[in-house]
Amino acid sequence: LSPAYSFTQPRQAVIAPAVFDAVTKALDRKKILKMEYQKPHQPKEFRIVEPWHLFFSDGQAYLIAHCRKRGAKRTFALSRILWIEVGEEGFTLPENFNPEEARHAMKAVPLEQGIEVAVLFHAYEAPFIKERQWFEGQTLIEDPSGSVILKFQTRSLFEIKKWVLSFGWTARVLYPEELARDTAL
Repeated sequence: LSPAYSFTQPRQAVIAPAVFDAVTKALDRKKILKMEYQKPHQPKEFRIVEPWHLFFSDGQAYLIAHCRKRGAKRTFALSRILWIEVGEEGFTLPENFNPEEARHAMKAVPLEQGIEVAVLFHAYEAPFIKERQWFEGQTLIEDPSGSVILKFQTRSLFEIKKWVLSFGWTARVLYPEELARDTAL
């Protein structure tokens, strides 16, 4: 890529280059990963995982993998990997694994079905809201006052709560009621 281009994202997690390299190699080669992982305020743990999918969200890189210690699918933040090594043993990705569903389920118990959310943005914030596609299938309704209502579907209110709160006083959830209550300033 030419040095004439650059891409930045605010609040990026610090990820060791060796960690990123090992994860991408293991994904490409379908090899297990051996790693030392530490959640905040928890002791270090040794894990052997089968890496399934790498994605980026909110300034962090996440690995969805089958954790042999837990015997289940888990999501690992790359910035919490202290040591890592690509193993020799291979694995087969489950046929029913769906990366999109796995991402929606991250950090929260996913809703069985999508739920519609409507957020009212003050006229001050409206120009910024209108210039982006925030959610797949979103709808924007413009008000004569200059404010806008953004409507979309989600399966994780946890992520939407953080997103709405990042706008401060310029955003107010109209529905669902639970989210409106949790984000009221």
